[in-house]
Parts: sequence; C-alpha cells; structure tokens
Amino acid sequence: MSDKQHSTLELNESLVKEINFGVHSTFTSMFGLKPAPEKHFLEQECAPKGDVSGIVGLTQDRVEGALIVSFPQTTIFTILGKMYKKEFTEIDKSVKAGVGELTNIIFGVVKTNLNKNGFGFKMAIPNVIIGDQHTVAITNPGTTLVIPFQTESGTFSVSLTLYPENMATDANSTKAAS
Repeated sequence: MSDKQHSTLELNESLVKEINFGVHSTFTSMFGLKPAPEKHFLEQECAPKGDVSGIVGLTQDRVEGALIVSFPQTTIFTILGKMYKKEFTEIDKSVKAGVGELTNIIFGVVKTNLNKNGFGFKMAIPNVIIGDQHTVAITNPGTTLVIPFQTESGTFSVSLTLYPENMATDANSTKAAS
C-alpha cells in the first residue's frame, strides 16, 4: 500500500453514472447494443441472481468490495452469439470466457474513470460463477448498489458491494438515475 490517501468511494449518483458509462461503452463498442439502465436500488446484502456471473474485487487502501455482472442464460447466449456469430445452447468455456472478459472490460472502464478522480483502485482478475439461478454470496456482505439493464438481447444486472467497514453512502443514492 502506498502512503497516498485515496478518495472514499460512495454508493451515490456519481458512482451510478460511472457504472452506466462503463456498461454502455462496453456494450456499444463490442456488440452494437445500447443497454438501458433501469431504476437502481440498494440492498442490505449482496444477492445478485443469474445463470452466469462475473465477479471482480475492488481494492485500494481505503475500500474493499466487489463488482458483479449477472446474466440469465438467454441474455448472455444472445449477446455472445452476436460476437462469435454462433448459437449457444450451454454455458461452455466460450461463454465463461466471454462473461469474464465483459466483466473485466466494464471494471476496467469504471476503474480508470474512478482513478482519474483519485481513487487508486488496483488491477484485479475476474472470476466467473455458473449455475441456474445462482445467488452470489459475499462472505463479508455490505450494502450493494444494483443497476438492472435492459437490452434488445435481454436483461442483466450490475451490482457493486462495498464491505461494511469501508462503506460510505449518500442519502440520495436510492433515487433513480435520470
């Protein structure tokens, strides 16, 4: 860890905008899709549900947490089918790799923009979790910001959990983004 003090991440409208930008830029550049964010909300425990999820840790000197991107099978099969130009019927290594890469790219865009504002997040490697309607359970759960997205290929969600001892929230963070 460095001696430099980094900014404290808050679950607020500014963070919602950064995540929305990361998702939008990733999906428009990779797939030509325009994901529309739906009303975001806070959960007291991290409980994203999906059939396949990418998860990447957020670490710096003052904050620890996790960014999770969760997809139903039908959504991720359609999205990756556009990229690979083939039909998917099962979660194979191409699907796992695709979800890992999507998670990594979204995280990279969000991390880069947050770091420009003094956050100092470190690089991290995503993991992929699979299983019909699984729930991602964080062992050190904190408040979670959840942003559902709608695309012409289906729905998915992005969640960001901050671990309790590192968490700061803004009272306006439960309001929907305009």
